[in-house]
This record gives sequence, C-alpha cells and structure tokens, in this order.
Amino acid sequence: MVRLYNICFIFGLCFNLNAQQILDFEMCRKIALENNLQIKRTKSEAQTNKIGVENAKHRFLPTANGFLSTTNSWGRGIDPFTNTYANQQFASYNAGLNINLNVFNGGADLLQLKLQKQELNTQFYNQQKAINDLTIELFTKYIQSLYFQELHLLSEHQIAISEDIYKNTIQRIDKGQVAKNEKFKISAQIESEKWNALNLKNQWDQNFLDLKFLMNYDSLFQLKNTEIIPFSYIRDIEDLYVKAEKNFPILKAREEEIARAKTNKSLIKSEFYPKLNLNFGTGTTYSTFNRFLNFQEQIDNNWNKQIQLTANVPIFNQLSIRNRAKQADVAIEIAEINKQIEIQNVKRVLIQSYNNLSAAYLKYKSSDAQLKDQEINLKNDRIRFEVGRIGANEYNNSKRNYQTALSNLIRDKYEWYIQYYIIKFYLSETE
Repeated sequence: MVRLYNICFIFGLCFNLNAQQILDFEMCRKIALENNLQIKRTKSEAQTNKIGVENAKHRFLPTANGFLSTTNSWGRGIDPFTNTYANQQFASYNAGLNINLNVFNGGADLLQLKLQKQELNTQFYNQQKAINDLTIELFTKYIQSLYFQELHLLSEHQIAISEDIYKNTIQRIDKGQVAKNEKFKISAQIESEKWNALNLKNQWDQNFLDLKFLMNYDSLFQLKNTEIIPFSYIRDIEDLYVKAEKNFPILKAREEEIARAKTNKSLIKSEFYPKLNLNFGTGTTYSTFNRFLNFQEQIDNNWNKQIQLTANVPIFNQLSIRNRAKQADVAIEIAEINKQIEIQNVKRVLIQSYNNLSAAYLKYKSSDAQLKDQEINLKNDRIRFEVGRIGANEYNNSKRNYQTALSNLIRDKYEWYIQYYIIKFYLSETE
C-alpha cells in the first residue's frame, strides 16, 4: 500500500505541474535574495555606510569658500579716499577666497574614518545575518509546503479508498450481507476525511503563500519534490560549534561593535589634544566713489592676502571629555557582554538543532516500524471487512491508525530534514 501511495503521490504531483515553472530550493533562494524587501533594505543601508566612509575620507581635504558682496550707499558718509564726510551715492564691491586646512586635531579624522569603516563592516555582517535568517525561514516554508502537499495528496488517496469501500458496502447491503447502517458510518468517515483534506490544503496554501511573500515573486510556479532519506548523523558538538562559528555573521558583527566602541573611546580622547588650523585668504575691492582709479587699477591696488595659523588648546571643559571617556569604557564592556550572549545563543541553536536532529531520526525509525505494523493490520482488516468478519467501525479504526502512522512518518521525515539542513547550512555543507 505504501508503494501504491507513492505512485499516486508522484502522479498527482506531475498532474498539477502543467506548464508552470518547477523550482527547487536553490532557485527559490536565488529569487528571494534578489527580490526580498528586507534584503533590499539592508543593501540600501550598506550604500549609506559606504557614503559615510567616503565622507570621512574627504575630511582630510581643505575647505575653500569664495565670497562676493556689494554695498550701495546714499547720503552723508565717509569718503574712504579723503577720509572726510561727503554727500554722494556710490557702490562698492568685494570679492575673495578663503581656504581652510585642518593641520592637526588629535587624529580625529583618522579615527572617524576608522569608525565609518567599522560601521560598514558591521552593516555587512548584519546583511549576511539577514541573508542567513531568510535562508532558514525560506527553507522551513519550502519544506512545510512540500510536507502539507504530501499530506494533502495522502488524504485525497485515502478519500478515494473510502469511496471504493462505500461502493462495495452498498453492493453488500443490496445483497443483504451487511446492515444498512454500515453505509452511514462509512459516509461519515468520508466526510471527516474530506474535512481533513480541506484543512491540509489550507495549510499547504498558507505555507506556499508565505514562501511567495518571502521570495516577493508573483509568477506561477510549483515546488520540486525533494527525496529525503533520513540517516543517523553523529558529530562532536564542540567540534560542530568550532566549524560553524565562522559562519555566524552575528558573532563577527558583535566583534565589530567591540572594535567600534574602542575606536569611539579613542575619538573622544582625541579632544584632549590641541587643534591647529591653517587659513589662507585673498580678496580685493572696487568702488564707484573712487574717480581717480579705473576698475583694473582698483582691483590691483586693493588686492590683499593673508595667512593665519590658529591653535585651540583645551584647558578646562567641565570634565565633559573625561566623563564621555568613562561612558565609552562602559560601552566597550556592554559590547563584550553582548558578544558573550551571542556566543551562548549560537551554541544553544546548534545544540538544539543537533538534539532535534537526533530525536527526529529516532522518531522516524519508530514511525517507520509502526507504519509497517499498521500496514499489515490494515491488509488483514481489509480482508476481514470484505468477508464480513468485522464491521465498518473496526475497519475505519484500522484505516485511521494506518493513516496516522503514515502521517507521523512523513512528519518525522521532514522534521529531520529541516534540522539537518540547519546544521549543514552553518557548516557550509549544504551542496
């Protein structure tokens, strides 16, 4: 009967494919990485951090600002050439250029650049974590879709068997071999199985819809069936953690956060150092009031240049820098604690997945043994029912026990595969 069910499952799957795309998990993952909105957002955030790095690099460049002003005067005023009062309307124009260069600021610019690069690295690892989380969630929905699809086809197969039994029972009633109420028992069983099939179809549709939302993909497609043969997977848990540690981006992100906290402390302490700024300025003036010199002569005559070196030495700032440095020490300590918390979480995830994998395999072996036992019982009860040795209730109970055993085997198979994939994924052994 298991062989008959497998044939029906494959036939039903092929019949529903039609001309739609057939996607395996890697194809679904590729589409999701291109279209998933969460991944798109993390990529946009990474672009923002890249711009922040470029902006930090540009802080080493000088600043240059030009200026141009005009002044119109009426009435009594000072003649700039005779230094006497005069009543006349005139206009004056000023133009120039100022260039400012930061010579020394305690290494703040270098530290700011380092901080921006660390934030970019943190964002990169956060993006990798988002990709990993999406992969695991996507795989879970993919497998659950196949799981409920297989259960639904199994339920449809069971309905077909029950309907055949119902037809056989009607014939036997007509011959007077069984009581008339037997058909009502079987009819009730069929309705119950139809309700169960509808419930499984709804769960199948819901998981498939969740999968499409994760992929952000509207085209019609079907999932490629995956052959799953559970086996015993034995690994040393500490060795498992050591090999998987490098594939947990969250740990690397926490390391970058520690480095950022230390860099931020150095950036705060750079404010203890004096700051040197070099300023160069040049400009000229033209006025309509001066009738003795023409435009070019005034430009040349009024041209001025200046160089200024400014030193700002911090003497007392209400101990604000020292207090901020203390806060930075606390931030470093918190970042280190956060890393230890993540290490514990990673170990917990791996240990839980490994234990779940071992338990799922044992459950699968137990379900397989129960299925073989129930299959024999069902065959025997089918013969006894057909010759009138047992009634519809007894046979339905036998059929229900077989269906439950088969459903448990399918469930344990997919549960094993999900846990197996999680471990292999973090070991980079999913191919």
